[in-house]
Amino acid sequence: TPDMSAMHHDTSPDLRVVGNKLRDVLG
Repeated sequence: TPDMSAMHHDTSPDLRVVGNKLRDVLG
C-alpha cells in the first residue's frame, strides 16, 4: 500500500527484492 511504501521508503531496494521473489513464486 502507499502508506507502507512511505513508511519503508528507506528500504525501497529491499522491497524490490521482495517483489522479485514474489514474482518468482507466483510465476
